[in-house]
Parts: sequence; C-alpha cells; structure tokens
Amino acid sequence: MDVKDYSMGLVKYPFWFSEERKIIELLAYGMSLTDIKKKNQAENLFGAPSALRRDQIFNHLSSRISAMEGPFVSLFLKEDVAGQRLLVLASIMNWDRMFFEFVYYVVREKMITGLHELTEKDFGMFFRDVQTKSERAAKWQEKTLRRMAGAYRTFLSEGGLLEGAAGKKTIRKVFVDPDIEEYLDGNGMTAIRKALEGER
Repeated sequence: MDVKDYSMGLVKYPFWFSEERKIIELLAYGMSLTDIKKKNQAENLFGAPSALRRDQIFNHLSSRISAMEGPFVSLFLKEDVAGQRLLVLASIMNWDRMFFEFVYYVVREKMITGLHELTEKDFGMFFRDVQTKSERAAKWQEKTLRRMAGAYRTFLSEGGLLEGAAGKKTIRKVFVDPDIEEYLDGNGMTAIRKALEGER
C-alpha cells in the first residue's frame, strides 16, 4: 500500500460495486484499461448523467483496480457476491490511506475487543487524531467530516462489515475466503486482511 497524505477525495465516490465489477469482467474478457476507457467514452458504460461524471467514474475505478497487485481480476470473478464486495472494499482501503486507517485502527480494534457498535464518538476521535497529524486535515470543517463519516458508513455497509438502522450501526465479523486471505497476504496487503478479519 502506497503511503499518501490524508485526503477527503473519497466523499465524491460511491462504493460503485456493479461498476467496478463491469470493468473487471471486461478486463477478464481481454480488454485493456485503455480499451475500456474508449468503450466507456463511446457507450457510457455506467449510465452516467454527463461526460464529466462518465470519465470520473472510470478514472476512479481504474485507479482502484490498478492499485491491486497480482491475480485480482481472476480472484474477483471466482468469488461469490459477498467475496466480491469484500474485494471492492479492500480495493478502496488500498487506494485511500485515511479509510484504511479508519478500518484498521477503529473497526478492527472494535472487533478485537468485542465492542461492535460504531458510534459518532468513534468517528470524532479518529478524525481529531488525523487532524493533529496533517496540516491539510487540520483545515477540514465539521460539515466535511460529517460527510466523510457518512461515506465511511456506506462503504462499510456495502462491503458487508456494518449492519443496522441509521441510528445504530453494528460491526459484523465477516468470513474472509481463504483465497482472499492468501491473495492479500501474498500481495503486500496483510494489514488490510487483518482489518477485515479483526485480527492482531
């Protein structure tokens, strides 16, 4: 995982499960990312409302996928939907440093200690800690942090790690397929595996 500065860029991007899966399917079919980019520009593969959003979706997802080393495409396609959603979540964690750290230091720790409720206080403490470590983050406003907390909840819910109503979100201990474990460990993402599984 590349070390990057903290960024709020993730608030602009949904989980985009079906969109990421579509690109992966085309890669497995033998197309390159350049081919898929051209196809998207010609056919608007994701039904985006504008050319700008069409290109934004592709550029973000191609960055996520490109950051995943090794046999990511073949592994993704042989997993069931739950496994695929975990791999999309892993690709987001691998792409975004701050989201990875939130899952690793907050969600994983709660799984280890058995405190499964994810609260506003958890988000507040995490973001305050980030703001003490980064000059860029120190300038973020409260409303932006609330948007980021909402995005994190959505990613975790769609990835299968969070469940419950809006007022009370509970962290789920998920089953990670041994093939996914082997892939993550073998491609420098052991910390991501431990975050997903709640391991020391």
